[in-house]
Amino acid sequence: MQNPDNNSYLVIVGKFPTKDKAEVLLNDVKSKGFDAFIKEIEVKEEEVKPEVKTPIISKTRTTVGQAQAWARNNGAHERFINVAPIYWEYGELTGINPEVLYCQAAKETGFGKYGGAVKPEMNNWAGIKVAYPSGDRTEDHETFATPDDGVRAHFNHMGIYCGVDPVGEPHPRWYITSTVGWKGQVQLVEDLGGKWASNPDYGASIMRDYVTKLYNTEVK
Repeated sequence: MQNPDNNSYLVIVGKFPTKDKAEVLLNDVKSKGFDAFIKEIEVKEEEVKPEVKTPIISKTRTTVGQAQAWARNNGAHERFINVAPIYWEYGELTGINPEVLYCQAAKETGFGKYGGAVKPEMNNWAGIKVAYPSGDRTEDHETFATPDDGVRAHFNHMGIYCGVDPVGEPHPRWYITSTVGWKGQVQLVEDLGGKWASNPDYGASIMRDYVTKLYNTEVK
């Protein structure tokens, strides 16, 4: 870069990890008839922030009204909109974050429109299987008597993962899944991938594609 005071040019060579290495180049430059010097500088390491993940057991950051507005904005079926208050009731009862499970239900059921192996009348909000499924057909999935029972089963099943005791009598599949070695050890939503579902992105998708958008929903 040009020095306007004497119309000469300053060349900055670079930085070195040790002073010894800097002096080698310094002496080489001086031997060629150029003025040179070493200036010690402080290089601050960039702070590396840990990846932020979401605890399954955590307080809600939203309201039933905001959740229902989000559901409507996404063309949800009325059955899905109407079941929202039940999710918040069980969230209060268990300590499990209700919007996480409500958003998981949106992912699993297409906002209550279903369309896959699980049928609306099964009241199965989370794709919960029967005790001993043989595949992924309709009969391989559990049926619950009421929408409330389906939500309770959803919370009970998630409780296996994060270490929360069941509410009432658990569904048959609960007894099978509760024997896994990682019972109670899945504390973060993003870590559901590969366990609740085989896709490693499953939990991250719940947060990225659903929960975050719920939080950003305006309630008119």
